[in-house]
Amino acid sequence: MAGQSETAYGEDHGPHILEIYKVLLEMADRVSARRQVVNSFFLTLNTSLTALIGYAGLVSDDLDNPEFLVLIAAVGAVAAVLWLLMINSYNKLNDAKFRVILEVEQSLPVRPFYGERHVYKQLRLRGFREIEACIPVLFITIHTFAFLIAMIVFVKDVT
Repeated sequence: MAGQSETAYGEDHGPHILEIYKVLLEMADRVSARRQVVNSFFLTLNTSLTALIGYAGLVSDDLDNPEFLVLIAAVGAVAAVLWLLMINSYNKLNDAKFRVILEVEQSLPVRPFYGERHVYKQLRLRGFREIEACIPVLFITIHTFAFLIAMIVFVKDVT
């Protein structure tokens, strides 16, 4: 991301770099906020579908309507897979944004995000991304098992 040199740009180079840096940070913060809204939506959806599966299993000991459970479990599994894909997409978007931020920081007297990443790597902390991705994987597993159980009951009912 090469830009004009300070001498070629003129005396506003420093203030403009700082302003661009502020805009980049604001954009990164907005992406994080949108990501949280998406996570809340999918968490609510998957929790509701899981509760619905559990409730349907409680009110019907012999699973009178396994087709309903097959449908709910399939929708839940698809939603959890979409959630995982969204997490991966936001991870890539954040990576791109922070690479640009780190590059702009090279023109600043202080490099806080570079320093933060350096300390983070030294501490060998587990990334939020890995932990965040575990939740939809858990729901994929729950919905898959519910789907398989409902399919077994459905096949037994048909035969």
